[in-house]
Amino acid sequence: VESSTRKGVDASTLAHRWLIPHNCAKNTVRKTTQRGVRHVVNPTLSRRYPTNDRWHRYGRLPHTVFTDTMFAGTPSCQGNKCAQVFASNFGWARAFPMPTKGKAHEALSLFFNREGVPPVMVMDNSKEQTLGDFCRKCREADCHIKQTEPHSPWMNNCETQIRELKRGSSRKMIKTRSPKKLWDHCLELEAYVCSSTAHDLFHLGGEVPETLMKGTTADISPYCEYAWFEWVMFLDDDTWPNEKLKLGRYLGPSIDVGCAMTAKILKSNGEFVPRSTLRRLTKDEIESAVHADMRTQFMLAITTKLGPGAIASDFPPEDVTPSLERYEDDDASSAQWPEAPPEDEEPTPVVGDNYVNANVLFPRGDSLARGRVTGRKHDSEGNPIGRANSNPILDSREYFVEFENGEVAELAANVIAQSMYEMLSLSQSLDHEPGFNYWVPQTLKKRNRIISLVKKRQTRYLKKTMKFGIEVPKTVNEALALDKKNGNAHYAIAKEMKDVKVAFNILPDGEVAPNGYQQIRCHMIFDVKMEDFRRKARLVAGGHTTDVPKVMTYSSVVSRETVRLALTLAALNGLEVKAGDIMNAYVTAPVTEKIWTVLGPEWGDQQDKKAIVVRALYGLKSSGAAFRAHLADCMRHCGYASCKADPDLWLKSTIDEDGTEYYSYVLCYVDDVLVVHHDAMSVLNKIDKYLKMKPSSKGDPGMYLGVKLKYTQTANGVWAWAMSPSKYVREAVTNCKKHLAESYDGRYTIPKSAPNPFVYEYDPDLDTSAPCDPDQASYYMSIIGVLRWIVELGRIDINTKVSLLSSYLAHPREGHLETAIHVMGYLRQKHNSRLFMDPCYPKIDKFPLQ
Repeated sequence: VESSTRKGVDASTLAHRWLIPHNCAKNTVRKTTQRGVRHVVNPTLSRRYPTNDRWHRYGRLPHTVFTDTMFAGTPSCQGNKCAQVFASNFGWARAFPMPTKGKAHEALSLFFNREGVPPVMVMDNSKEQTLGDFCRKCREADCHIKQTEPHSPWMNNCETQIRELKRGSSRKMIKTRSPKKLWDHCLELEAYVCSSTAHDLFHLGGEVPETLMKGTTADISPYCEYAWFEWVMFLDDDTWPNEKLKLGRYLGPSIDVGCAMTAKILKSNGEFVPRSTLRRLTKDEIESAVHADMRTQFMLAITTKLGPGAIASDFPPEDVTPSLERYEDDDASSAQWPEAPPEDEEPTPVVGDNYVNANVLFPRGDSLARGRVTGRKHDSEGNPIGRANSNPILDSREYFVEFENGEVAELAANVIAQSMYEMLSLSQSLDHEPGFNYWVPQTLKKRNRIISLVKKRQTRYLKKTMKFGIEVPKTVNEALALDKKNGNAHYAIAKEMKDVKVAFNILPDGEVAPNGYQQIRCHMIFDVKMEDFRRKARLVAGGHTTDVPKVMTYSSVVSRETVRLALTLAALNGLEVKAGDIMNAYVTAPVTEKIWTVLGPEWGDQQDKKAIVVRALYGLKSSGAAFRAHLADCMRHCGYASCKADPDLWLKSTIDEDGTEYYSYVLCYVDDVLVVHHDAMSVLNKIDKYLKMKPSSKGDPGMYLGVKLKYTQTANGVWAWAMSPSKYVREAVTNCKKHLAESYDGRYTIPKSAPNPFVYEYDPDLDTSAPCDPDQASYYMSIIGVLRWIVELGRIDINTKVSLLSSYLAHPREGHLETAIHVMGYLRQKHNSRLFMDPCYPKIDKFPLQ
């Protein structure tokens, strides 16, 4: 009896046997294989058929696999001296350590059994691979063997993958100082890591190698839960009274032993055991002196058994790569984020909606227009948008409002509620009640006039904008024109684009954004920094066009009072104070919204391409909260805890060089970081590892939030921190003077002598001068904004005067503008002031009350 696999069942025979149509049988034969079909030569069946069924027993891989043997200079603790590596040309790999190269055929059997059989196996002409059992097993499994040309290692892609495996495993062993005798465990883990990493390779098309090789989505659970050689506590089967929870080191997944999540754990005696019940160390265990001593004794025992930890000099230079400590992105499930509502939560139904058919009044043009709420707005699938909430501010429903002229507008529920409440106050004659009579008549009287002025200001804003007396462009072309006019390059568009490119994942031509992503428009805006009036360019997203995120978008900052208290405590305890500025703060945090955009002209050759926003880009609703959560996670990683009184003040119990215990502080104002510590630069350098800071910003806090900080000795001989806004005040006055000279032709000037903020007996309430035109009103608002910040910086002497002038922002008069300019003259004359945070206890005179 003979059998043959050379001839299979044809379509006609298959149709007859299966009773299926001929065309179905023809397609079936074309789409399937027949590796095991036998052809009977002798019908006597005098001999048994061969029972080898490797062609059927093993799975099939769709891609060509390359193989080669790598050698190690140090025998492993298991006696392995080499490894058989199987790899593809797109980063997929498997490694099987072996005691000798003659065991290559056994590694091949494991590879076929665990992974499958490729159609082609490419190798060099070594005898252990081209002859004997290795060749036989490939032939029996229907795996075609191809050999490379002698002395041509570049033809075997496995050589490249071996180089990457050596680099990755050496990097892990050097960083963790694990013994060199554990190289075989590390090499196996590195092969799984490489196969599960989305490399930037054209062949992958954005997928991971494991997915491309197996045809199903890769699951990285067995490899991503722990790091190589990480400390773990595992449950061991020990008898009482010994502890069952033992200390160990993670060596990677335990393949073919236990469940998929079983890991190899290194014990203190140098042996490893497979265990599925394990965990990483808790924070208390890491900080515990007793537990630290246990870890020290553990490593001493390991060093005695397996040798010292690996260092860079133990490996060839070509196998060592630079290692940078990187800060991981936020976990979307972090406790920092409030719990989002379920994805399948139904929107509020239309039936019984209280807003539908309601009559409302809204400003349309220069007057009020009456409209009627005609119905809810629906999405593309016909579902009503938004959910109701007892708090109108949190109500996310949207409605169509039809006005008397036939115009239809889309308005949010909270806007409609505000209009209904205003109408209620009038219809119920509430304007005469004590809670309303002081503002309703006056507001309604000025409403149309204010709306008209604001509309004019908005039109003027689109044409020309001033800030601190400096002209700010609106478009890229305007910025370039200003640069040419001024002969400089204030607006660093190229620098901004270089820094912000990391926030975009540019899609290949023809590829569309994934489902569920919202399209927005990104554009360049320009500003003037308040610290020293430097010009700034920033690429921002049109976040106002996106849906309301399901997570909280509020982002707080440290208060100025907290800053002053921290500086006082620093002087009181003799602590260092250092400051730093995080570079491109928002784009360091991952985005929490699903956004894509079309690239604009600032991208040059890449204009009109589609890109997915992958970082918290400026302008998105959730960017501020995303960066703050990212920064908060970094602070917790550094061991700091948020203060309950001020969440942006981070404190940590610390012991100084003299053994005194105290609290060190880190104050966060968006991307400005202030550290109070006996060795403050060490804290800044640690934060710099995770969130890159501007090199020039690290050091003594010269300027912080627009104010100059200086450690100064007071008149009573005490050293204290002082805050002086002198530089900011002088710059503000200079820009005001320049703007008045260029825009008003001498009509307004800063007075040379101004001993007081206001002219004697001036009262803003009694001012009857002409109302300001839109240009004057806009500049008045700019001056008031500058003066408000000057008050925040410590100029409490003008606090009352600025508050009075701030009451007329909606409708200022020329007299108010002249008075604001007069305050600028007072600041020019008395700019050099300081606010001391004196740590001394104040002397209070105690006398009996009469």
